[in-house]
Amino acid sequence: MADVHHLETVDDRGATAPITLLVSSAGGASAGDTTTILVVRGEAAAEAFSGFDLLACLVALRRRLEERDLLLCCQGARRDVWPSGQLASFSDGRQGYLRGVPRESEGSPPVVDLLDPAPPGLVVTVDEQLRHLADLDRVAVRPPPATSRPGALRSDELRVEAGARVDLHVPDTGASDWWRLVDDLRWPKGLLVDGRPAPTRRTLAEILASSGAAGAELKLFPGRGDSVVMVVRADRIDRITFDLDLRRLPGRDHRRMLAGVVVTLGRSLRKCVLLTRDPVFGYDVERDAFRSGVVNAPVGW
Repeated sequence: MADVHHLETVDDRGATAPITLLVSSAGGASAGDTTTILVVRGEAAAEAFSGFDLLACLVALRRRLEERDLLLCCQGARRDVWPSGQLASFSDGRQGYLRGVPRESEGSPPVVDLLDPAPPGLVVTVDEQLRHLADLDRVAVRPPPATSRPGALRSDELRVEAGARVDLHVPDTGASDWWRLVDDLRWPKGLLVDGRPAPTRRTLAEILASSGAAGAELKLFPGRGDSVVMVVRADRIDRITFDLDLRRLPGRDHRRMLAGVVVTLGRSLRKCVLLTRDPVFGYDVERDAFRSGVVNAPVGW
């Protein structure tokens, strides 16, 4: 039997309209595409969105509404709400954490139902939500002041500040660099387009021909198994930016693991891989070393 949720949408002028969601499940995420949201909006024909859990269905529904300049007024569309992987698994994508609010203790943030109503002023697009959540987790990685002069940099000299994510940048790239990333880097990988798996080589060729594609991302797995994930967004071709979650690196010495990942990427791509601008440091392709003061780092990257 379907759960019924009476919500609202809001347009870019602030006008709201009723929308009804009927949610049904065929027995859990392990069974495949088991969750369906049936959407009823006034006189419009009903639409169905299916996926492996409720979160996947909700994201697909929100993106469809965004094509019509509408936002869904639910907790799952708030800027500061998103589940962890564990919470999404336990709740079949039904619950999320309310991020960025003061906590009464050091435990987990408050949990909300993604389909509970939310005020129109608090909901945003899917892309705005994901950018905000990435910023909350963004990590600042800097060498200590003593390494501001050019020279070799040991992994234990890194300072990893509050946060959990780090961006690795490869500027001034072209199609050959993307093919090198796919063909020469010996890590498992997979390409997603709008959240759905796609044939890697054929789809990448189409993306390169069109100079990038919004919604396309390459996932790399530098560790053993699939617990460590690096995401490469393919929205433009002239740079490659890797998004790495340090919390998922194995072992305790994340600084050493980070340095190893940077050097592996640089050697595979045969290009500089940069972490910070002032001072510039990362993998120096000229010296084949992880160092501060990278030689030939592009100006203004």
